[in-house]
Amino acid sequence: MFQNINETEKTKENNAKQRNILANVLSKKYICLYIITFMVSMVNIGEGISPFGLSIVVASIANEIPVIAVVLVALIGNAISSGISGTINFIIILLIFFATFLIKEPKYNDSTRNEKIKLTKRIFFASLLVNIVRVIMSQILIYDILVAI
Repeated sequence: MFQNINETEKTKENNAKQRNILANVLSKKYICLYIITFMVSMVNIGEGISPFGLSIVVASIANEIPVIAVVLVALIGNAISSGISGTINFIIILLIFFATFLIKEPKYNDSTRNEKIKLTKRIFFASLLVNIVRVIMSQILIYDILVAI
């Protein structure tokens, strides 16, 4: 009988945590960020590359903002502006970026700075890797190499 009470309490706590996470993601203070992310992720450079959308996703991770909605809005904006190929590039860059967290834990800054986590090397590496592979698979042009960098 006491086991059922403990299980019910654990279930209630889990449901409350899920509601808190959802409420945090959908809070009013992040609506402006989502709108800006959508607009900025529609700006492309080159062949479907959306560096501003990537930078907002990374900045939100570095400042401990809930990233799931930012990533979804950036993907939607990128899909509208650059189509399937640009969206696939965006997804692959993000997957490689998140995979770098498994390789090595990010460095944390002191509390007086804006960024809590230094992530610029990781996003540069991920986007450079995807763009170099894309350049190698197609005709190699100096322009494509410069845009990749």
